[in-house]
Order: sequence, then structure tokens, then C-alpha cells
Amino acid sequence: TSDITGSGFGTLTVRDVTLDGTGRALDLTTGTLDAIFQSISSTTSATNGVILTTVGGSLSTTGGTTVTNATGIGIQVSTAPAGAALNFGNTSVTNPDGDTTGNTSVRLADNTGNVTFGSLNLTPETGQRGLHATHGVAAAAGTITSTSGAIAATNAIAIEVNRTTAGTIPLALSLTSVSDSGAS
Repeated sequence: TSDITGSGFGTLTVRDVTLDGTGRALDLTTGTLDAIFQSISSTTSATNGVILTTVGGSLSTTGGTTVTNATGIGIQVSTAPAGAALNFGNTSVTNPDGDTTGNTSVRLADNTGNVTFGSLNLTPETGQRGLHATHGVAAAAGTITSTSGAIAATNAIAIEVNRTTAGTIPLALSLTSVSDSGAS
């Protein structure tokens, strides 16, 4: 289940809402956000904690975003259009080791809009990436920003950034530590 689900929506306006519970917090496809959340929290989702696909507009969370023990990707943002400003605030994505059901903590793909985090703290499942960003479209990539945080991966790459078309993926990441113990 998801706290908020929508596909092919116009503009979704949200103010002063807290998303907190078991399962996926947000599952939105093709639309525009005008959202200010108090906080976003997802625990033990059977899929992703947060998934935004082709969602523009603005999102901010004053109390931050927390995803714990998602079976799929913690936070996934794909094809956010130019002009999008998606700010998850202080963000923590953790998947306790031992159950091998987790995936990448944060996955960003083909975004021309900007994705921002305050403090970005990622601890993915063993063998999974902390942050994985790719861009395979001709349009300019949006900037990925964090103000602080730590990414700790075990038996995997902590941060992977790939662009398969000409250009770059702008990064403005400030992190206290990045570790990938056992990665090859």
C-alpha cells in the first residue's frame, strides 16, 4: 500500500502533511507537485519507499525523509523534468543487514530537474549501492545536492554516477564520509 498514489494527475497540492507508516509513502507518476510535507516516512515497504516518475514542480519536507527496510529501492526519482525542484530535506535510508531483501538506497535516473537532500545518510543492504545516479538522455542533467551526511555500503560501490550521453551530471555533494567496505 501507499500513503499517496497517483498517475496522470495534473497538479497535486499538499500542505503540512505527515506521511508515516508501513509500506510505500509516495508513488506518483506523470504529474506536477506543489507539496510541502512535514515529513515523509516509510517502514518495511514490500517495494520502494518513495517513487516519483516523470513528476515535476516542487516538493519539500521540513522534517525530512526516512525510509527503513524497503524491499526495493529506498527513494527512486526518474525523469523529473527541467524546472523540477525536489527537496527531500534531511534524509535517512537504511536497510538492516541480514535479510538480503533490500536494494539501492537512492536511485536517480534521467532527471533534468534538481534533486536535493539536506543531510544524506545511506546504509543500503549488503551488496547494494548507497547512491546510484544515471543520465542517458540528451537534455542537460539536473543537479544532485546534499549538505552533509554519510554513505556506507558493504560489498558494493557506495556512490555510482554514470552519464551515457554527452555532458555531465552536476553534483553538489558535501558528505562527512563515504565507505564501501568489501567492494570490488
